[in-house]
Amino acid sequence: TTVFSSEEGIRFMRQLRAHKIFLCASGIHETMGLTCTDQYIGDLKKAAISMSLEKILISDSSKFGHVTPGYFASIDDMDRIITDTGITPAWEKLIRDKGIRLDIV
Repeated sequence: TTVFSSEEGIRFMRQLRAHKIFLCASGIHETMGLTCTDQYIGDLKKAAISMSLEKILISDSSKFGHVTPGYFASIDDMDRIITDTGITPAWEKLIRDKGIRLDIV
């Protein structure tokens, strides 16, 4: 993944604050949540989520319904999701019913 991570780096990140954080996910599942390829990346994303006022997920529609090993958040943790026009009506309804802003581009 070419990601370097350490406990010190994650602790430092949790001390920062941001207005917005943009995240991606390898998998987006209704019950299993947002996942990435490994837990090292998941820990970084958890830290980023904890330091931001607005959490924005950017993902192409092919990731919906998939699960990968590294869990980092629930869909409900997101304030906004940006995806492409390939999103299914069922996913669109699920996201909107949760009160999450959905932008289809």
